[in-house]
Amino acid sequence: MKRTALSLMLITVVLLPTQTTHAERSIAFSPPQLGTPAARVGGGTRGFKKANTQAHVISGGQIQLFAATKTGLTSLATPTLYWNTSSIPPYEIEISVRQGENQPLLKKNIGKITTKGIQAIRLADYGVALAAGQDYTWSVTLIADSEQPSDDLLADSTIRYEIPTAPLKDTAQMTKAGYWYDAVAQLIKTNSPKLPELLRQEGIALTVAK
Repeated sequence: MKRTALSLMLITVVLLPTQTTHAERSIAFSPPQLGTPAARVGGGTRGFKKANTQAHVISGGQIQLFAATKTGLTSLATPTLYWNTSSIPPYEIEISVRQGENQPLLKKNIGKITTKGIQAIRLADYGVALAAGQDYTWSVTLIADSEQPSDDLLADSTIRYEIPTAPLKDTAQMTKAGYWYDAVAQLIKTNSPKLPELLRQEGIALTVAK
């Protein structure tokens, strides 16, 4: 299959303590009761796995999807999805968004990244919009061998677009209502030191690029 390398939309965030005039509200993620399964393990979860190994470290660095272990909600039809790498992987990368076994809404080879840190996949940049009330799987794949797809390294998780019944004013409300992706985006946007705290709740130990 022919693959075309595209430029990767990314951001690098340095997580530093910020000065605030008031204490931030405590955030605790409550997975929405959707009756959906946890993020799949066989093909890889938030850390990359090859075959049936438990190796999450690729060439000295860890790659992590900023995703909940169960389906997280977004209040946006075109959310931004985040993942992180503490080192630059030697492989080309493919990003995708799909619904079940249907034709993927997004499947792009974005080439090799050149900057480590937090990476952003902005669905609006690719003309991709989610339908409300539907579950989607998003993934990041390291293409180890373009001729042998079975050697690729895959991480995926699920997301659902739901229109909130009431305004989500802060990250505490977002996480309580199950809007994981809104909370992650807000914490990154404000460079909040609470991002690692939220990620730890879902078993993600943030590795900061140096």
